Amino acid sequence: MKAAIMVLLILGAQFAQAPVAHATDAALLTPPPSWQGRFEPMPRIDRGNVDVVTDTRLNELRARIAAALTSSTPAAPATDLIDALGELCAMYDAMGTRTSAQTCYENLRRVDPDEFRWPYQQAWMDLRSGRHEEALALLDQAAALRDDYPPLTLRRGEALYGLDRLDEATAALLPARDEPGLSARASYFLGQIALLRRDFAKARELFEHTLELAPQADAVHYPLAQTLRQLGDIEAAKAHLARRGKDLPEAADRYAQAVATAASGAKAHFYQGMQAKERSDLAAATEAFATGLALDPDNQAARISYARLLYLNGNPDGAREQLQRLVNDDHPSPLAAFLLGLLHDGDHDEDAAADLYRQALLSDPEMPGARHFLGQLLYRRGDYAGALPHLRFAADSDENNLPARILAWAARYRRGEPPATLIAELLAARDAQPREPTLRYALIRLLAVHGDAQEALTMANALVADLPSIPALKAALGAAQAANGDTDGAIGSFNAAAGAASWSGLPGWAGQLEHERDAVAAGQRLTDAWPTTDPLFQARPTDIERPFNAYPAGAAY
Repeated sequence: MKAAIMVLLILGAQFAQAPVAHATDAALLTPPPSWQGRFEPMPRIDRGNVDVVTDTRLNELRARIAAALTSSTPAAPATDLIDALGELCAMYDAMGTRTSAQTCYENLRRVDPDEFRWPYQQAWMDLRSGRHEEALALLDQAAALRDDYPPLTLRRGEALYGLDRLDEATAALLPARDEPGLSARASYFLGQIALLRRDFAKARELFEHTLELAPQADAVHYPLAQTLRQLGDIEAAKAHLARRGKDLPEAADRYAQAVATAASGAKAHFYQGMQAKERSDLAAATEAFATGLALDPDNQAARISYARLLYLNGNPDGAREQLQRLVNDDHPSPLAAFLLGLLHDGDHDEDAAADLYRQALLSDPEMPGARHFLGQLLYRRGDYAGALPHLRFAADSDENNLPARILAWAARYRRGEPPATLIAELLAARDAQPREPTLRYALIRLLAVHGDAQEALTMANALVADLPSIPALKAALGAAQAANGDTDGAIGSFNAAAGAASWSGLPGWAGQLEHERDAVAAGQRLTDAWPTTDPLFQARPTDIERPFNAYPAGAAY
């Protein structure tokens, strides 16, 4: 019975598979005819100082771009062309190959002209290299596409400061000073403007505020020392001068961070990890993600993948630690909360599991996995009203999620919904999947107790004939025989089903079948179509490994 009618939950695809790199990047050196005039050639860069991992990743990206150019046109560019170009541009930018990065960004902007981040990231590259005029022009182009990205005004202020347009720079920097994550850097540049204007009291206030927010920004100590010297505080100036360094305060800017991540080589390690995972080399995959996270510790998606790999590699405590770190974050990941909930669920810590599933659903109300497992947990507790909306949602989200659909029907039955309504729905489901044994079994039991006894018997005989090697299915036949007055036949069928249940290690169900047999022998009518001891109408034990291995993530890193 367990093997034939208990359908395992299948939730989604495996980790996103990385495309296989093609062997050549010739189309980047000589773009196909349809792209000529729309895509500038991209010669290979000097890689004399590039590590092996980064070199491999560059080859893979160039090959993907070449393949996408060959297989698509400017009117319908391949998605992979944009994704691979975006990463390659960031890598070139981070490696300091400015000319190649500029060509890459210009190609990318022609391929994907409506995307804000490409002119923005190119502007950030120009800004860091002191090309303030070019940066400002690109920031204006980015603003025409999107003007609600908070770091945009900060970067405009930096560009205007570099052009000595101090009034305009101040106007741009003041709003950024009030933005969390931008205030330290904005205050630093406002302090420099105050210093240039010889407003030393204001400059001191701004530089000290910067260090309060970003004490690691040791580049602030030098202008603060200059300011203090002008204010006559010589000893304090000497103290700050001794601590001067080169690190400016950073800004919370995910597009700038994309370049920093590329510089670290983290993505190359994550890619290697995914390749190892596809080869089922979990140890190598786990090690690659650990290396990547050391370089890019704030990558939430990669940390989730790392946690999954730790669990699959036999380290559930390590997985729990990584997921808890993400759940404690200021912007917790719903997927991390869901997976951590699974670990607690597997440990029978149902209160903590339920809280984590609900936390996931606060951020992502339509997460089928959290809905499914929360519904199962509540059903297991007997909270059928609470379980029902989650089970229904999970079933509606995935037509293959038959366990959730059956438990949703069972929850409605337990709550006293009219059996005729349920029978009509199961008949429709049976007609859509006429060979599905779980639907046939559930419908036969329901018809035998609450509906057309003759139809139940006809269906039961057909089910047992189709699957004669599964004697547990005779539980449905026994119910149908009893409903049609065949007491001896029902007793024999219940005995066969009870024996199979006992042999399968399901003593509770075997006892229920024996109880039904005895009731029929005593001339009593069966009243419970779907007993709680029947495995089909029970919440399944939490399967942790399957969703850890297969639940879809928006990105692996």
